[in-house]
Amino acid sequence: MYRRNSPKSKRNDTSNDRSNDKNNDKNKNNNNKTMMRAAVYEKFGGPIQIRNIPIPTPPPNGVLIQVKATGVCRSDWHGWKGHDSDIHTHGLPFVPGHEVSGIVVQVGEGTKRIKVGDYVVIPFILSCGTCDQCCVYNQPTVCEQQQQPGFTMLGSFCEYLAIPRADRNLRV
Repeated sequence: MYRRNSPKSKRNDTSNDRSNDKNNDKNKNNNNKTMMRAAVYEKFGGPIQIRNIPIPTPPPNGVLIQVKATGVCRSDWHGWKGHDSDIHTHGLPFVPGHEVSGIVVQVGEGTKRIKVGDYVVIPFILSCGTCDQCCVYNQPTVCEQQQQPGFTMLGSFCEYLAIPRADRNLRV
């Protein structure tokens, strides 16, 4: 609930002051928190439950984002039903979700362009930037070594998400 400061108030309440969101969000994962909430399914077509799971660490050249928005797509339904071989390969239990944006809270070693505090959008396909499809043909959507949140790796129906290849794939 948003409260306006009353001129009669003896205390200046800024707990709901949106102007400090970026600074507050920057440090949210610096409180030694190790677990996060996530929507998890343990069998295809089974119930999706909110569980506490470990917060991932950012990979080299990657980042950890605090998820601020995520969408639900028909592809998520197909994954949950077991129609996608990538999720079978990854294995269960699984966290779905691939339409995501958020705030960078940690950067992995080697990440140069993306910084803590950046608001980012994550594409569905995280391309490698080294295969022929990426380099020769400039077709990263058919990258030979692509990764996909919610399919080849844990997805965005959670509080924090580790994203590889951040400098190549994320948009600020």
